[in-house]
Amino acid sequence: MRLRGMCAVAVCAALLGGGALALAGELVPNPVSEPDRTWAFRGFALHPPPGGKWFSLMKSPERVVFARRVPDASYGIVAVATTERLAQRPVTAAALLAHVRERRPQAPDPSHYDLTEHTEALESEAAPWCVRYRLSAEDSRDSYFYPHIVRIVGRACLHPEAPGLLVDASYAEWAIEGADRAAVRTEGDAFLAGLRLTGLRNAAALAEADALAEGGADAEAIRLLAPLAEHGDAEAALRLGMAYERGRGVASDGAQAARWYGIAADAGEVDALYNLGALHARDEAPARDVPEAIRWFRRAADQRDPQAQLNLGLLYYKGDGVPPDRAAARAWLEFAAANGSARARALLGELALEPASASTRP
Repeated sequence: MRLRGMCAVAVCAALLGGGALALAGELVPNPVSEPDRTWAFRGFALHPPPGGKWFSLMKSPERVVFARRVPDASYGIVAVATTERLAQRPVTAAALLAHVRERRPQAPDPSHYDLTEHTEALESEAAPWCVRYRLSAEDSRDSYFYPHIVRIVGRACLHPEAPGLLVDASYAEWAIEGADRAAVRTEGDAFLAGLRLTGLRNAAALAEADALAEGGADAEAIRLLAPLAEHGDAEAALRLGMAYERGRGVASDGAQAARWYGIAADAGEVDALYNLGALHARDEAPARDVPEAIRWFRRAADQRDPQAQLNLGLLYYKGDGVPPDRAAARAWLEFAAANGSARARALLGELALEPASASTRP
C-alpha cells in the first residue's frame, strides 16, 4: 500500500531539521485509533496529533513520523519527533540557540527550492531550555503552474538529565501557494505543545536491575525496582509487572502484574500495553476477557507493535472470543507483516490459498 502524495511527504521530511529522516522505500500507514493516548520514547513522550485523521509512518524508541489524510494532492502535512546526541552539551541558552542555527534545515535541491524565511529562537523557554524555529521555502520550478510552499515549525529541547540529548519535534506543510489550512495547522501546534521530556536519571539503576535479573539475582533486582516504580518510573513499573507475571523474585501474582503494567501503560510504554492484552487473552487465565485483550492490543498496535497486530489478526481470524471477521484479520496481519512479523507474512500466504467462500465474513 503506497502513501498518496509520497513526493510531498518526502520533500517535507528532507527539509526537516534535527534528525536526518530518510523516508525511502515503502511506507505503510498505520491507523491511530486513540490519538489522545501517550506514546513513550527514550527521553520523551507525546500524543499523536489530534483530529482523528492522522496515521503513523514509522516509530522507533528515538523517533516517530505521522502524516495526515487530506482530501486532495494540493496539500500535505507530516509531524516528526526525534532525538539528537550532541558532541558537547550547550552550557547556556545562547549556546543552544547557536546550535539550532547551525543545524538549520537545508533545501533538498537548491536549484528548485528557495528559502524564503528562516527564523529561529522565536521563543526561549526556562530550563530545560527549549527553542522554537520556523522555515518557509518555495518550489520555484517552471514546470509547476502554481508555486508550491513548504512551511516548517519546530520545537527543540535540551534534556536536563542526559548530557547532550536534544529532543526535536516539528511539523511540515506542503501546499500550493495561497492555500490556507489553519485548522490543520492547529493540530500540528497541539502536537508540538504536547512534547514532554521524561525521566532518565534512573537509567543506571534500571540497567543494574536488568543485569541482576539476567544473572539470576531476581530478588535483588526487585529491591532496586520497587522504590523506583512506587515513585512513578514507568520502565521500572514495566519490569516489576513482568516479575510478578513470571514469578521472578516475587510470588507470581496476576493482579499485581496488571497493576504495575497499568502504571507503565498510562505512561505510554508499548510493552506494558501489549502485556496487558496478553494477560487478558491467556487461555488459562481465570477471568479470560478477549474484548479487554483486544482493547489493550489495539493500543499497542497504534504504536506499530507487530506482535499486537498479529494477535489481533489471529483473534479475528479464528473468531476467538469475538465474531470471526476475515477482513479485519487480513488488515491486522498486513500491518503486522509490514512491521516485520514473519509469522504474519506466512499466515497471509496461507490465507491467499483459501477458496473465496472461506474468506468472506460470516
